[in-house]
Amino acid sequence: MRQRKGNFLIGIILFIFCTVNVHAQLVTGIDTVSIINGQWEYFDFTAGTSFGIEDTATYTPDFRGSSNEGVNFGREFSPLIPLRRLYLLGTGTIDTVSTVPLWTDAAPWVNTSWDFSHGTQGQPVTAGQLWVVYTSEGMYAVLEITALPNGASGDSFVFKYKYMGEGGNTFPVDVQPEQLAGSATLSSFQGFDFSTQVRADNEDGFEYEVDVAFVSNEGVNFGNEGSSSLSGTGRRFLLLGEGSIDTVKTVPLRQDTSPWVTVSYDFSDGTGGQPISTGQLWAVYTREGNYAVMAITGLPNGDFGSSFTFDYKYQPNGTRFFDGDSTVAADPEPTTLSIVAGNNQSVFPADTIETPFKVLVSDQFGDPIDLITVMFQEQQIPVGASVGSFFTPDGILLNIASTFDGEATMSYQLGSKPGSYHIKAFLPDFAEVDSIVFTVQGLELAPPTGLTAASGAGYISLNWQKAPGAVAYNVYRSLGDDNPASASLLTITEDSSFTDVLVTPSDSYFYWVSSLDGQLNESENRTGPVFAQPNEVPDPIFGQATLVAVAGDGFSKQWQYFDFSQGFASTQADTGNYLADIRGTSNEGVNFGNELAPQIEGRRIMRLDDGQLEEVQSLPLWTNQEPWISVSWEWAN
Repeated sequence: MRQRKGNFLIGIILFIFCTVNVHAQLVTGIDTVSIINGQWEYFDFTAGTSFGIEDTATYTPDFRGSSNEGVNFGREFSPLIPLRRLYLLGTGTIDTVSTVPLWTDAAPWVNTSWDFSHGTQGQPVTAGQLWVVYTSEGMYAVLEITALPNGASGDSFVFKYKYMGEGGNTFPVDVQPEQLAGSATLSSFQGFDFSTQVRADNEDGFEYEVDVAFVSNEGVNFGNEGSSSLSGTGRRFLLLGEGSIDTVKTVPLRQDTSPWVTVSYDFSDGTGGQPISTGQLWAVYTREGNYAVMAITGLPNGDFGSSFTFDYKYQPNGTRFFDGDSTVAADPEPTTLSIVAGNNQSVFPADTIETPFKVLVSDQFGDPIDLITVMFQEQQIPVGASVGSFFTPDGILLNIASTFDGEATMSYQLGSKPGSYHIKAFLPDFAEVDSIVFTVQGLELAPPTGLTAASGAGYISLNWQKAPGAVAYNVYRSLGDDNPASASLLTITEDSSFTDVLVTPSDSYFYWVSSLDGQLNESENRTGPVFAQPNEVPDPIFGQATLVAVAGDGFSKQWQYFDFSQGFASTQADTGNYLADIRGTSNEGVNFGNELAPQIEGRRIMRLDDGQLEEVQSLPLWTNQEPWISVSWEWAN
């Protein structure tokens, strides 16, 4: 363990312990970019450090954090960073990236991660995303977003990275930083940073991010308490039991819920309000999103003293697995892929499944494994169907996802035909793990129900109830034959009614109706038949009439009403057998309609083309919708 001596020493220690130089040029590490004093930090891959705006003369920035469209990063608000230096690879684990595209200063390289065309499409970055960065020095780096500690609209993000410090776009794979181990003493008002192995204040400092602080409450304890830097970092400590640190091979996956705690004396899941004791083993989830193990080795001044000693192991590569000899433990490999949710759903063609596909990846012990790439593919779709679409929960069109808490999620939009869709999920990097198959049924449309036919004078009106999933309907008609094979398509309508005016009163008509979806798939069955024979069309009654204003001036003139069935005007709208159809009005000059006549309801007027009354052979059926109007002076119709 190293005692903090000052900023210069801290910088040296950070260089030694936060980055690992392998294969002469590959540098790997884990870091966090945050908002400090209201400003996002920058990051410099060459120095392997994040820094504030006050240090831009010391370091060369390669990207900067951004709060636009949620947590993002790139060039935004920073002319110090060159144009188009980011490239979205997809999702997965950084350890599988062996080569990256050459930089071209053109799309799909982008300035900022939220780029609407080639970035996150206006969304925050998410855990598991892989990005290429072409640095200010012209070198290549890969970073993997591992966590957003305060959410998608928060103030920081954690990432792993690989950096080719001597050039080239090819990266060695399976290179892991070494496990760190040591011993330390923590005293009152002090904290410890596992990534740098530095003991210092219980608040963050230059190149120092405290992971655990000394706590004097309930005797000698530790945790977040008493440190404003740790306040709000959540439950990051777990009591494993008692024993030797060398027996700890793995620690549980961190959850920001019980039994993880914020302080060691937690009454429910910690020491039960007691001081810590020699021999206790604790798991720690660090601020960088990595895991450490602490073994309490002594309380020099007793249970209510001012210090305690501990041994520790720290995994800088994010794994939860430790070897007893302090070497790096090999990451567990997945052995099982299983379905969590989303199987056996039914939706209409071209619709999105209600419950996204969710899988669980676990190892031979049944523990979930993070950062495993899962790929989803259509294994079988109905004959003639177009392919469906896969997209991540944040709406990005991809068919691969990375596990978080062992789970990976994918949404899916069906193709264009009803029938069975079989979706295969598998691990492309672990061919020995059996794949799994989700089944989604593309629903067949049902025909509409409640079909009726009503006879009118020279027409037949059809009405029916809409069918689920239908956007239009085919109407079929047969003349004098109730055999559906004799019917022909009469019309396509989006409404749930239709009026057939191409009929002869002496003939009999049979009708059927089927449903259509948005892909023009037709229901297999039709509803019907229904039968109707149109009524004879009576001869029209001709006449002449005059409407006058019988009293008043200007707009307040009192106009007469007119009833076409009775053929005369009246000063009253309703007098038993007399039911007014129109009334005169003085609004906008001489006009007529239902203005100031509440007894006349709805849109009752339609303007026809100019001409002679004798030339009118037929009229549109009334719908109480435009172009029918309520008063003749109406502006639109």
